[in-house]
Amino acid sequence: MGKHSLDTPGRKRKDLDATKLDWLDVATKVIVLVTVIVKLVTAMLHVGL
Repeated sequence: MGKHSLDTPGRKRKDLDATKLDWLDVATKVIVLVTVIVKLVTAMLHVGL
């Protein structure tokens, strides 16, 4: 509820929204990539490679 809330309606510009969406997209891809790598490493350790 503070003045610095990112969810304040009517204050955002369209380009800022687009930039935020781009970063969200990048962050999602990074998280997926890290998850896949962690699963691969866990599987390899499990098998004993």
